Amino acid sequence: MGGKGTIELLQYLVVDGPILTGSRSRRLNKADWCRPRNGHRYEALFQVRNGSATGVDDSKLVLDAVNSMTTHNKTGRADFLACLLAVTMTSFSLTASAAETVTPQVAGQLNGLSFVETVTAGADEKSELPMVIALHYMTGSPATSIEDYGGVDAPVRLLSLQGPHELDGGYSWFPDGYYELDAGSQLEVTVDVSDRVASFIRAAIQAFPTQGKPILTGYSQGADLTHMIALREPGLIFAGLPMGGRFPDAWLDAVPEDANLPARIALFHGAADEAVDVSESLAAATYYTANGVSVVLHTYAGVGHSYPAQMKQDFQAVIAQLIEAMDD
Repeated sequence: MGGKGTIELLQYLVVDGPILTGSRSRRLNKADWCRPRNGHRYEALFQVRNGSATGVDDSKLVLDAVNSMTTHNKTGRADFLACLLAVTMTSFSLTASAAETVTPQVAGQLNGLSFVETVTAGADEKSELPMVIALHYMTGSPATSIEDYGGVDAPVRLLSLQGPHELDGGYSWFPDGYYELDAGSQLEVTVDVSDRVASFIRAAIQAFPTQGKPILTGYSQGADLTHMIALREPGLIFAGLPMGGRFPDAWLDAVPEDANLPARIALFHGAADEAVDVSESLAAATYYTANGVSVVLHTYAGVGHSYPAQMKQDFQAVIAQLIEAMDD
């Protein structure tokens, strides 16, 4: 993201409403859709149709920020309306957070999975560091995941993994046709992929100087795998942070009888998620709590299957808190 006039998206809100094209879109009124919420007055209205953003407000600044949002914060919906809280223009070649807290990335492969390694907060990559493992969403990539960790205010080694299947310019953890499978067949595929990720984690702990057990994070498909590993391989991780993930009842059939679940789970979910209903995270929170896990559930009013700035800030803060807890 180089050059003068770099756009930084601060926050956006997905709202329901008709998707209009051409001159009809001019009839959309920001005052009607972008009502003040949580003390914030949203500054611009835009729409996304078939994954491409067009502004009802014509400012190029707004359009550039919106296009950045649709690239890096997938909603899981091809068409939607959203309001932009604020955008800023900087004269830096990189956004400040990325330039200050994330080192250059090093690509590698371990146990059959590709990944990108970086460290945060100016840490020495040769030092023994807490490890955070990031699993991307469908059509995501290691590079897009790493962008979301620049605000972690603690030195960590971040390993951002790449799903094994190419899809729409990015990668998927699950093969084509996965979502058309019945629940039992989906479970088999999910277990197989989660076992591959678990094998990677074991190898990574040996390959890198690591403080404590890793923190596992994931959004959407990555959250599904985070849940599955927390259920099947609980002793492997210090904590799990699933964001916008599923938690179907069928998955509990894969839990070993002697499973000792991880001590900490933090869940993050948009309350207006139409792709993966927030009830999935509520069910997960109920299950984990009943089995002795310390659970924190973050929900976001008006947010769909997306990854807004507030959610990123919250999970970055939780990562820093978990790293402090490792020393207790």
